Amino acid sequence: MKFQTPRISISISNKKRAVISLVILGFILSILLNIQLPLKKVSGTQLPQYYSYTVAEGDTLWSIAERHNFSGKDIREVVYYIKKANGIDANDYIHIGENLKIPLD
Repeated sequence: MKFQTPRISISISNKKRAVISLVILGFILSILLNIQLPLKKVSGTQLPQYYSYTVAEGDTLWSIAERHNFSGKDIREVVYYIKKANGIDANDYIHIGENLKIPLD
């Protein structure tokens, strides 16, 4: 009986060591990831949120939205974002040669 007690305490001790090791490892990884992410943001170039499109003859907001809908969103949503980015109201028209900001996502 005296021999069984140390074996149980050893296995509990090993479990505690494993849990503590995993917690420490997780903590170290979280620190490394938090340090790495800001470095990538600072060192990398940030893409613009919009790109410029010049309205051509026959263009409508709908046709422009269809051609630039790379994310697969509903066309109505893309039209809404183009209008919002350019300050276009419901009664406004677009004109040939006009530069529009097209949202990237």
